[in-house]
Amino acid sequence: MIFYKKITICNMFAYYGEQTIEFQKNDSKPLYLIYGRNGFGKTSFISSLKLLFLGSGLLNDSSKVPTPILNGIEKGRGKFHSKQLLLGTSVDNLETKWGGVLNKTAVEEGKNEFYVELVLQKDNKEITIKRYWKRFPNLEERLIVKFDGNEFEDCEATDKLESIFPTKFIEFFIFNGEMIGELAEDMERELKEKIQDMLNITILDKLIKQIKTTKEQLQNGLKEYSNEKAELYTKKGDLGACNECIKYLDDQIKNLSTDKEWIENELRNKNDVRDNHIISSGREQERYLNLKNKEEENINSFKDSIKNYGGEILFLKLDDFFSDFFSDLENSQIGSNLDPEMLKELCAFSAEYLFKEYQIDRDTSSLALKLNEAFKKFTQNSDENKTYSGIRNLNILKTLYNGLNSELNLLSNAIVKHKNSEQKFKEYNELLNQYLVDNETKKIIDKVADEIEKLQAELSKKTKEIEDNKNELREKQVLQNNLEMKIKYLDDKIGQDHRISDQFKMAQELERIILQYKDKRIERVASCLKDKVYENYQKLLPDDNVASVEIKDFNIYLKDIKNEIIPVANQSAGQKQIAAISIFWALSELSDRNLPLIIDTPLARIDNLNRKSIIQNYYFNASNQVIVLPTDSEFGANEYEIAKDKIAQFYKIENDTSRKSARIVKSSIENIIGDSDGE
Repeated sequence: MIFYKKITICNMFAYYGEQTIEFQKNDSKPLYLIYGRNGFGKTSFISSLKLLFLGSGLLNDSSKVPTPILNGIEKGRGKFHSKQLLLGTSVDNLETKWGGVLNKTAVEEGKNEFYVELVLQKDNKEITIKRYWKRFPNLEERLIVKFDGNEFEDCEATDKLESIFPTKFIEFFIFNGEMIGELAEDMERELKEKIQDMLNITILDKLIKQIKTTKEQLQNGLKEYSNEKAELYTKKGDLGACNECIKYLDDQIKNLSTDKEWIENELRNKNDVRDNHIISSGREQERYLNLKNKEEENINSFKDSIKNYGGEILFLKLDDFFSDFFSDLENSQIGSNLDPEMLKELCAFSAEYLFKEYQIDRDTSSLALKLNEAFKKFTQNSDENKTYSGIRNLNILKTLYNGLNSELNLLSNAIVKHKNSEQKFKEYNELLNQYLVDNETKKIIDKVADEIEKLQAELSKKTKEIEDNKNELREKQVLQNNLEMKIKYLDDKIGQDHRISDQFKMAQELERIILQYKDKRIERVASCLKDKVYENYQKLLPDDNVASVEIKDFNIYLKDIKNEIIPVANQSAGQKQIAAISIFWALSELSDRNLPLIIDTPLARIDNLNRKSIIQNYYFNASNQVIVLPTDSEFGANEYEIAKDKIAQFYKIENDTSRKSARIVKSSIENIIGDSDGE
């Protein structure tokens, strides 16, 4: 239960300076009367309280004036933003000039303090709510809420205020009696949304809308889920095939390696057989054979030297180039195929190319040129599946051989020695053959030599097959790694999507439950609201032609005894007002909010007979505190006699001729009626 203890208005609307009204609680007397002539400040009082609860829109930086505030301004003023509401507008901007919320006298005098403050009691706790505005250095709005020894400001204060007095209830507990009559004329347009909002139906619609949006988002995720499952199935099949291929290649390499090892053993045996036959043909043959073997060793040694020197020279001063090159390879898929053996192969190729394709002498410049050409030849003729096939930047090799004379000399000497050894090997071999006069031995040696040649050819074939299988294996291993990574990604993604599926089902069920709850709540609330509206209308206007009330989709219809709809627009101003009061009263009861009721100009359009009904039935029972702002013609001696046992206090609004300096003073019924009689 809430009770308003004190209201202070400072420099707002018609109120100049600080004007305070205090209410003394009396449980048996809920009525508090604040008399005032039309134009003296009653509407300013109502509007000030609405501003206290709703603000001007300046605090949240939206500059959008709350609708209930605009509804309280005279028609024809137009729509305007917060600054215009507070400071006023010119005739150029709007159809009719608006003077502004801030008191003009205070503004002209340079005052910088404008506020509305309410002290209320809720459940035996005192709460203070203050909203104030300043004009300079900049126009600003602040809100302070104090209770339980704590002080909250602005956004926090707004949340606390909403919990005390929800903004959706404002128009049902603070209103102008004449204006609610106009509201009743168009119940369908004006009341439907307000009723749903007040009875928490609107929030259910918003929640359902949010759930639908969430479902749409989840639905899109589920489409991806289906595609991902199909892709995962395909990738797992590809991985299975890839694993089988890798196993097959592993087996092939092992088998080929075994065959290669057997061939190498056979070659060694055949060479031993050939050498033994040659040795057996004579000592001289043995000497030449040893010399020939020695030169063969020299050839191999010089050949290795050429490979080493050639390789070192070939890659000398290219560390940065090849470092960047191999870094790029490693960051790409093909980089996984990088094999250090290929560098050796490159060195070997350069050497083979040198002593097979060219005649090299001791001219080191010529040798540099040939090495460069060998490298070009190698990169151009390389297999596309090998990583070095991508080397095409040969311009960098132009600086390769500058300052390398000593290294080139080493390579050149090695090449010359290799040539000399080849020449000696050839001579010793010819001399050796001259001693093979034994035709039978020669046949054996020749046969063995043929077998050696065949074995060497077979060995080369097996070596190439092994290398080809290794290359293919490396490619399959890269593919295997990529597939495993993709499958892991899809597994993780599908796991997430599975949760999306669960969330979608939960959203569906939640939507169903809320819709079911909404339908039942609408049915229950509509039934209660219908009964309450009719009950209240009968209390206020028992002899009227309204026989029933019907509610369809929260549109309220009054019906006569023939069950025909009574157009509210065709009823009198008093009937319209009573119809609106009946609805407002019913809504306040169904809201379960025991809030003070503040009514401006409550009985102006009500005849004397119905005034008694409204006072006795509505004012006495609508709330524990009913603050009424009548004129003395609305609430005179007759009305006083009806309500005197329920009236707690009397106040009067006074104002000067400028209507810019309203004051609220304590009064009595005698003073008010006396003033009226004196005029």
